[in-house]
Parts: sequence; C-alpha cells; structure tokens
Amino acid sequence: MSTRKAAPLPVASAPQAGLPLTVVVPTRPAQPGLEQTLTALSAALSMPARVLVIHDADDPTVPALEALRGRLEATPDAQLELLPSDQGPGLLSAIKKGFQVACSQAGDGAVLVVEPDATEDLSPLPRMHQMLEDGFDLVVGSRYCEGGAQLGGGSLKTRPSRWAGASLRALTAIPTHDVTHAFQMYRTSLLRRVELESTRGPELSMELTVKAWAAGFPDRTSG
Repeated sequence: MSTRKAAPLPVASAPQAGLPLTVVVPTRPAQPGLEQTLTALSAALSMPARVLVIHDADDPTVPALEALRGRLEATPDAQLELLPSDQGPGLLSAIKKGFQVACSQAGDGAVLVVEPDATEDLSPLPRMHQMLEDGFDLVVGSRYCEGGAQLGGGSLKTRPSRWAGASLRALTAIPTHDVTHAFQMYRTSLLRRVELESTRGPELSMELTVKAWAAGFPDRTSG
C-alpha cells in the first residue's frame, strides 16, 4: 500500500470567512480502508464539515456502512451522511453525485474529494480550506512539489502521473505539478461553471484543474 503526502498548491476569488465544507468520500462495496479513512478525516478536521459517503445504489454492504456511521457519529466536527448514487455505479458517478449535492446548497462552499482507501495524508486539509477562504478557487494537493511525497506504490504507479504533471506544466505553465491527484479542494462556484465530461475517475481531477486554468481563473500559485 502506498501513502500519499500532499503539499497544497492552489489555482484562485473574493475572500470569504466561514466557507462551509463538504467532504465527498466515494466508496465501493466492502471498501478496504474506509473506516480508517473516515477516522483520519475526523481527526484532521478543524472546522465543521458535512461528510458525504457516496455508495452504489445496489450496494449490499449498506448495513455495514450504517453501523460504521454509528461508530463515528459522535465526532463533533463531522456530520456523516450515507447517500446512494443515482448516477450509476463506480467512483466517478459517486464523486459527481457528491458535487451535485454540494452545489445544490445556496451560496458558495468548499468541496474536498477524499479517496476511501486510507492512503492519503489528510493533515493539509485545514490549510487547504483556509486557502479557499482566502480567495482561491481550487487547491491541488501535490505529491510532486516541495513538501509533497508519495511513499510506496513503485515507479510504475507514480511515473505516469509525474510525467503527465511535468509535461503539462512545461507546455502550458499550469501552476501545479500534479494535475492527476484526486486530493483537491474546490469552491462550488467553480464546480457550477465547469461542464464535466470525464468518463473515468482518474480523468476527473485533470479535467477540473485544466478547465479552471483554461477559463482564466487568477493565478496565485508557486511551487
């Protein structure tokens, strides 16, 4: 198992204190690491958050998810909700469902995607949220800039994403080294403006980052 440690790197609106946070955790039936992920998430939160665990509509392990929610619901900052995806099976559909729910709330907000496999270092979460409150529209948790790392996984796993980030940065000057990393935090005002066309989960992070950059969001990024 690999562990990803991300240094937050932003892409950029008006500062807004108290930006409500929604965390989207897409999951598969009998997902390994889900309980560890939610426990680590609860420990990393320093602000109230709505945590959406999005599962397949026909997931037979929902009773186990309900039991897990019961064990974790005493966490003061995490409001944990289980929601079935009505957009088809799979992680991409679950993420899109989470985005839809978050964007249905009035006003602006922050949305974070957390993979359910307990491999993400969630300690940058408060800093990423603060960056959105300070005016950024998108913050990318980068494994490949100063302060970031991917521990384990081998070169066959890390080389394609590192190459994709480096080549895109060289060709376009996009202000991140890691366009493929799912650990990203978005303003809902950004998500409402981007038409999602991805058909597979790994494409989504790159699509959102590139489209935000191409749309001309102000750049206050380095690293």
